[in-house]
Amino acid sequence: MRISYEEVTVKVELDRSDETKTIFNYQIDIAGDLDEAKKQIVLNMVKNCPVKKTLSKPLEFIMNESMSS
Repeated sequence: MRISYEEVTVKVELDRSDETKTIFNYQIDIAGDLDEAKKQIVLNMVKNCPVKKTLSKPLEFIMNESMSS
């Protein structure tokens, strides 16, 4: 499915007010001639994108003495 739009603007704010978690507050504005159904399709794609899925999981940082390149 191809959805045409003029522009997409994403605003992100990082909230570190709680020391136990990091919160990304974001807003997405889609400019163009989209009806509400098509807009919801795009927003659902955003909710299910691989980057969001990765960043939504708990993270671990493991330091290695050496790593092969």
